[in-house]
Order: sequence, then structure tokens, then C-alpha cells
Amino acid sequence: VIVKEPTDSSTGVKSFNCTVCGCQTGLETIPALSHDTAEQKQAEKFVTRLYNVLLERDADPGFVDHVDAIMNGGTACDVVSAFIFSDEFNAKDLSSGEAVTEMYHAMLDREPDPEGYAYWKGQLDRGASYNTILAGFAGSAEFTELCSGYGIESGTAEVSNRDKNLELTSYVTRMYEVILGREPDITGLDDHTGRYLEGKANAAEIAYMFIFSPEFTAKNLSDEEFIGALYSAMLGRGSDPEGMKCWVNAMRNEGWTRQQIFDGFAGSAEFNRLAASFNIS
Repeated sequence: VIVKEPTDSSTGVKSFNCTVCGCQTGLETIPALSHDTAEQKQAEKFVTRLYNVLLERDADPGFVDHVDAIMNGGTACDVVSAFIFSDEFNAKDLSSGEAVTEMYHAMLDREPDPEGYAYWKGQLDRGASYNTILAGFAGSAEFTELCSGYGIESGTAEVSNRDKNLELTSYVTRMYEVILGREPDITGLDDHTGRYLEGKANAAEIAYMFIFSPEFTAKNLSDEEFIGALYSAMLGRGSDPEGMKCWVNAMRNEGWTRQQIFDGFAGSAEFNRLAASFNIS
């Protein structure tokens, strides 16, 4: 029976008892843990905690990889990121509010405060990734203190394109929803926002990529439906009778192409105002 656990700075004690009467028959000193062993035990506790809090279960064989990552110079942020972007965590299909709450539990070891909860939930609702919260919490005194309790460096999180300008992300998300009628895929969201941030596309050019994408073209819309889609996507409103009549006439009687109709919408003051409402141009 171990009557005193060894630490990295002190020895432990193991007791030997009689199997018949239970009386103590001897004591043995247990050497102090090596520095590496003590660090590994702390890393194991940290990883176990993430399994319990984020995946709500005991650790599996992948536990060893996470511990090894920490022992080989990885940070707490690296490991938390591996958990929150895992297939298993995403399969929980959490609402934005539930995800925020779980991140508070995992990284700050407490329930969210009302103001913080509203702020971070709002970020996710606007299209931000979990990395936004990870990066925000990583720099907090609370997370740093939590990590230091396990002897682990807190680290930092690299922010993805979609997290660098959330108004831009909201604009691109809107294009997915209004034009394609679906939620954005992460790869596409990062790609479109990245193009804008790198100066490779402006607001109109992003809209063009959606309007003339194979996915949208496959809808085989009539001229009226196509123009109606432009009103919704690029002006943020339904069509007016006179406007619709004018655009349809341009296509059927003056030979305008859909490209030219798009250019007309893209060059309008209304579209510029819509783009400006997202602080982009």
C-alpha cells in the first residue's frame, strides 16, 4: 500500500502489510519522481481533463498522442485545438451557445459570464470559427493560470481567414445563404474571405463567383428568376415591378447577357451601400 505518493521533489513511502492480520510488516522508500515523469503525469491529467470536459468520456488510446505532443514541446492551445476540431467534437452538433459554454468549461474552468457568453456566441453566429474563442481565451490570465497549474505552456492560436474580419465573413456567409441556399462550407468560407484579404477579389467579384458558380448555374433559373436572385443577393431586397421590367427588356429586346445584367447590379449605388454595411468594398 502506498502511504505517501512520491513527487518530483520528495520521496514516497510504501507499506507492506501481513495478508493474514493486516499488520504492518515493513516500509519501503519510493524514489522521488524524475522531472520528466512528473511533467508527464501533469500532462496526462491535463489531457484526461479535456476528454472528460469536451468529449464527455474517458480517454482512449489517442490519449498517448496528445500527451506526447505536450512532452515534445506542444502547448495547451495545440491540444485544445485538436479536441475542438476533432470529428467527434463536431459530431456533437452543438449550438453556438453550447459551444461557447463548453469552451468556458475547458479553458477557463468555469461557467460563462453573461457578457462574455453573449459576445462569443455573437462571434460564432456571425461565422467565426472556434479558433476565435481559442485565440481569445489563450491570452487570458485565467487560461494561463489553469495551464500553469499543470506545468504546461498556454500557447497561442493562429486565426484563420474567416476570423480576421467577421464583417467580411458575414458578407460571404450571406452569399452562401441567399445565392446557394445553404450554410457555407469551411473550406469555401476561408477561400473567399482569403481572396478579399489578400486583395485578389472585391465585394462584387466575390458575388460574381457565387452567381456564376456551377452550383448556382445548375439551378437553371429563368431570366426573371435570375434577376430576382440578383435583387435579393446584391441589393438586399425584392424586385420592384419597374426595375424588373427594365432588366428583362434589356435581356430580351436589347440582347444583354447575364454578365451585363450582373455588371449593372454590381455598379449600382444600392450594391455599394450593401457592401459598405459590411465595411467592405
